[in-house]
Amino acid sequence: MNKFLVTIVALFLLLIAAFNLLLKPRRIVSQIAKIEKDIGVRIGVYALDTSNNNVIEYRAEENFPFQSTFKVIAVAKLLKQSEANQNLLKKKIKIQEEDILSWAPVTKNNIGKSLTLEDLASAAISHSDNTATNLILRELGGPQEITQFAAYLGNKSFTLKHYEPELKSNPNKEMDVSTPKDMALSLYNLLLGDKLGLDTRSKLLSWLRNSKTGSEKVAAALSDNWMVASKTGSGSYGVSNDLAMVWSTNCKPIILSIYTMQNTEKTQCM
Repeated sequence: MNKFLVTIVALFLLLIAAFNLLLKPRRIVSQIAKIEKDIGVRIGVYALDTSNNNVIEYRAEENFPFQSTFKVIAVAKLLKQSEANQNLLKKKIKIQEEDILSWAPVTKNNIGKSLTLEDLASAAISHSDNTATNLILRELGGPQEITQFAAYLGNKSFTLKHYEPELKSNPNKEMDVSTPKDMALSLYNLLLGDKLGLDTRSKLLSWLRNSKTGSEKVAAALSDNWMVASKTGSGSYGVSNDLAMVWSTNCKPIILSIYTMQNTEKTQCM
């Protein structure tokens, strides 16, 4: 496990302990700052305990490249449109060989076949399939439509400019970014708020719970009695992100976002 994955797990354990043990936010912030200094990355954190509305935040209103965590908002936009068009998710899209990108674990096995938009949405969230994501973006009208939907969710910092795999991780580019706070609250509004109907919310939650890319991040820090719904994102410049909701039989949901980045491009994260 590389140092960025270790950081995500360590931060998550720290945040859970903070809420369970009622540690003072100032103490937690100082520990996050130490981790940040020790590994040489910039860290953004926003965590909300829905049982009491306690919040822990660190650089929560600074922009970070969101990479694949944006797929939650893109798929939610599709789900929202399906509430007004009950046949939308059943629409079939033919998978063309020229559409296949390097990370396409679902769509690469269906070249020449047709998948429904619901199939593509599941692939985009649970498997982070980039080809599936691009096909959804095209159906919805492009990146600008996702940015507008993010604003509908209350996320004013979100700006998506590119299709996969052209999303920017460069800290000097103010594009394909959002803040940890805005991303966490967007997830809250989608899973616990009223921005989606019950059926579409359930679909999104199910796909997030079935994530195949988060087992080494937030899920790795949890015991078996905890449930996780998460979406990861990674890229150059030390980008290693996790956007998640976690809960157990004894604890109400905790919404959290953890974003990392550095100033040099050489480090690649999975």
